[in-house]
Amino acid sequence: MVQKHLIVICLALAVVLLFIATLLYPGGSQASLQSSGYDWANNYLCNLFDAKGMNGISNPGMLWAFAGMFFLCLGLGIFFYRTSAKIQHLSSAMIIRYAGMTAMFFAFFVVTRYHDIMVTISCTFAMLAIFYLSVFVFTSRSLFFKILTTLCLITLYFSDFVYYSSTWLEILPITQKATYLLIIIWVLGLEYYTTAEDFPYKAKQPES
Repeated sequence: MVQKHLIVICLALAVVLLFIATLLYPGGSQASLQSSGYDWANNYLCNLFDAKGMNGISNPGMLWAFAGMFFLCLGLGIFFYRTSAKIQHLSSAMIIRYAGMTAMFFAFFVVTRYHDIMVTISCTFAMLAIFYLSVFVFTSRSLFFKILTTLCLITLYFSDFVYYSSTWLEILPITQKATYLLIIIWVLGLEYYTTAEDFPYKAKQPES
C-alpha cells in the first residue's frame, strides 16, 4: 500500500514540511528586507534554505525546508523512474528515467551554497526528461493531459526565461510556485491516471 502511493506520500510530506518552513521564516524579501514573515508574492523557496532570513535574523525553518526539499526531489525522482516504465520506446524511456532521476539528485543540492549551478544542472536534465515525456503525452488520446502538459511547459520555460534573463524578477516568486503546483498536479495525474496503453509506440516498418 505504501509503495503504491509512495509518490503522493513524498510530495505531501514535502508540501507540509515546506509550509512549516514558511511559517518559521523570520522575514525579509526582495520587496523589503525589513518585512516580517514569509511573503508568498516576494520570497523565493530558496530563501527558506538560508541560515538567516533576508532581514538578518536566524532562520529556524531551515532544517524543515531541507527535509521538504528532500522529499520533493525523492517523490519526483520516483515518478520519473515509474513513468519511464510506461513508455514502450526503450531509448526514450531510458532518457526519461535517468535524466529525470539525475535532475532530482542535483535539485536537492540547491539547498547548498552551490545553488545557482545546481539549478542549472537540474533544470537541464529535468527539461530533457519532461520534453521526452511530453512528446508521448501529446501522442496520447487524453485531451486533459495534453492541455495540462502544455500549461506545465509554458510556465516552466517562462520561469526559466525570467530566472536566466533577470527580466520581470519581481514576478518570479509567483511563477516559481505556480510551476511547482502545476508540476505536482501533472505528476500525480500521470502516476494515477495513465498506463502503458496510453503511450503506444509503433516501430517504423522497414521498406521492402
